Amino acid sequence: MNGDEVGTPIGAGRVAEVFLHPAGVLKLYRPSEPKASAFREAAILAQIRALGLPVPEVISAGPYKDRWGIVMTR
Repeated sequence: MNGDEVGTPIGAGRVAEVFLHPAGVLKLYRPSEPKASAFREAAILAQIRALGLPVPEVISAGPYKDRWGIVMTR
């Protein structure tokens, strides 16, 4: 993922926080969450989107500073 800037926070839950991003949103998993959490969600979203259901498009998934995250459309 590119850049060091995290946009405006727009949501938070038990395992992740969501921020505005130039491409849509950046979902950053909390530091205690494993790498698999981000990649699992990205894979599930891609599979559901391929079925034609209205879910965000995954743009990238990977490390962001010291956390794992997903950039996706809003």
